[in-house]
Order: sequence, then structure tokens, then C-alpha cells
Amino acid sequence: FIIITTYASFHKLNTTIFLLILFVLLGVFLYQHKNLPTPKEISKYADKGYRAVTGRIDEQPKISEKGVFFPLKAERVGSADIAGRLNVFTTDRTTLEYGDQVGVRGVIEAEEGLANPFLLKPRRSFKLFATYVERLPGDGGNQLKKLAIFLSGRFNDVLNKILPKKDASLLGSILLGSSVSPLDSSVTEQYRKAGLIHLLVVSGTQVSILIGVC
Repeated sequence: FIIITTYASFHKLNTTIFLLILFVLLGVFLYQHKNLPTPKEISKYADKGYRAVTGRIDEQPKISEKGVFFPLKAERVGSADIAGRLNVFTTDRTTLEYGDQVGVRGVIEAEEGLANPFLLKPRRSFKLFATYVERLPGDGGNQLKKLAIFLSGRFNDVLNKILPKKDASLLGSILLGSSVSPLDSSVTEQYRKAGLIHLLVVSGTQVSILIGVC
């Protein structure tokens, strides 16, 4: 890019079309490179029986009436190093936090990715129903993200002190997300039937509207 633009500026050439094509080709190349399988790809272990997986929790776990859900940044399957992300669900109520190092056991399965019509399907994701969860020594994760999670929890505690439980969980779910303030399933079902389930999901659009009104 630097060589082409320098040459063009000295010779007063219009390279707009050439550079546009170059950037399109670079985008295509990077997209293809990103989707190439790697030697440590987790897909090699999908549907291959019961496995022991260790890794780090990549988001704050979501707790519901059915159990606990969290994405796991997998690092090892058995004794083999891997690189990938697993969506883990468990009925084990062990207290878990973002950044915790954990060991889980179960069968790795491929999830069917969703995509809009006429668009390429995203990379396959993988899930694991953990029959066993163990918290291991050590933790990691982004410190700023940990601070944000801590502040969200404190803010939710304040809501629970000043509002009735039902109102506090509803407001907390809208402002902070269901991982911080889980909603009762009956309330969620009412919003779903009314076609307003999107109101319970934190999004940039909602925040922009709120800031604009203020």
C-alpha cells in the first residue's frame, strides 16, 4: 500500500480502482484464512465420546432455573492442546466466575450455525453438556471486563434494595443483561407471547435511544 501510494503520488496517477480491488482481495484472503482448520481445531474431537476438557470461562456465566451456561475458551482435551470455544451447559451449581480456570467432562457436539439467507454460514460452534465441573487453580481474563462485571453486580444489588423483587429483576435484565439479573421464566414467556422479547436484551440501539432522550 505504501509503495503504490508513494509511486502514484510522484507520478500523479489515479490508483483508486486498483486500491479498491486490492482491499477487496485482501478481505477475501483474510476471511478464508480465518476459516482454515488448524492442527489444534476442536472439531477433531466432536462426537468422539466422553472427554475431559480444561479451559477458561470466557464470559460471565448465566444462571437459569434449568442450570448454568457459559462459553469456555478451551485449552486442552485430555493431554492434547487445542484452541477453540465451547458453549458449556451444566446443572452443577458450583459457583463460577468470568476468568475462572475449570475442568469439565462430557461429549463435545457440533452446533448448527444460523445465518441470513444468501449469506455464508458462520464457522461451526460446539457445545458440551457437562456432567462434571471442577474449579481449578488460577484465573485469567481481562481486568477491565472483571471490573465491569463487579460494578454491574453492585448496581444490581442496589436495584434489589430499592425496588420490589419482580421490578428489580426486570429493570436489571434490561439494563445489565440476564447474566447479572436473571428473569423469572413466566415473565420471559409473557414478553415472548407479546412479541416484545427483544426489549429484555441489552443492545446498542436501546442505549443510543436512552442517551438521545436524556
